[in-house]
Amino acid sequence: MLAKFLKSKKAVSGDVYLSPWMVLIWAIIGVSIVIGVLMFFNFEVDSRTAEANLLASRVLECFSDNLDYTLLQSPDFNIYDFCKINKGAIEKTDLYFFRISFIELPEDKVSFSLSGGLSLFETQCDYQKSGKPEKNFPKCAYGQSYSTDKKTGKQYNLLVVAASNQK
Repeated sequence: MLAKFLKSKKAVSGDVYLSPWMVLIWAIIGVSIVIGVLMFFNFEVDSRTAEANLLASRVLECFSDNLDYTLLQSPDFNIYDFCKINKGAIEKTDLYFFRISFIELPEDKVSFSLSGGLSLFETQCDYQKSGKPEKNFPKCAYGQSYSTDKKTGKQYNLLVVAASNQK
C-alpha cells in the first residue's frame, strides 16, 4: 500500500523526498562537526616554557651587550624601560618572574641582582630544578652569559632565571 501511495505522488517543483542516503549523509556531516568542535575545545596548548625562554633571553640580551654597572646601581634605574619589557604584564598579572644576578669575576660572588614579578616562582623553580616537576608550578628557564662593563672593564657572569605560569 505504501509503494502504491509513493508511486501515485508526483513531485511538484520544490518538493523533494528524503532518501535514506540523504539522511545518512546529513548524519555523517553532523557527527563530523560535533567531533571537530569537541576536539578543538579539548586541545590544550601550554606555552609556558616558550614564554619563560623568551623572557630569559630578553633579559640576558639586554645586559650582555651594553653592561654599565654604575647605571644599574643608580636609584632611578628601571629594568623594564632599559630592557623594553612590559611592566604591566610582569607586575600586575602575577604570571611571570625573572631575576638576573651579576656575579663579579674572578671572585664568583653575587654583587648585584635585579628581579621582577612574583618572587614565589623562584622558590618553585628551585624545587623543580631538584628533579621534582609539578604540573601546576610555573615553567622555568635558565640562562647564562658573560659580559664586560664598558666603563670599568670588569667581567661579570650574568645568571638569569625566568618563569611563566600563563596557561
